[in-house]
Amino acid sequence: MHVKEQLLFLRKVGFTEKAIANAIQAHQSTVSRILSGQIKDPRGSLIVEINQLFEIEKNKQGLLCSASM
Repeated sequence: MHVKEQLLFLRKVGFTEKAIANAIQAHQSTVSRILSGQIKDPRGSLIVEINQLFEIEKNKQGLLCSASM
């Protein structure tokens, strides 16, 4: 999954751009520029941080979905 799609997922589950930025130790403007397409190829360490946050939240959402069944 592309970094932009991961960020869109995080926004969908309730993260603000600022909250994402804080979690990945980046500026809110960087998150905004990735989402808008101004940054198409973020640096590797940023990709790793976004991916880790995405995986954590994806797993939480999966647990929430299976708990509600």
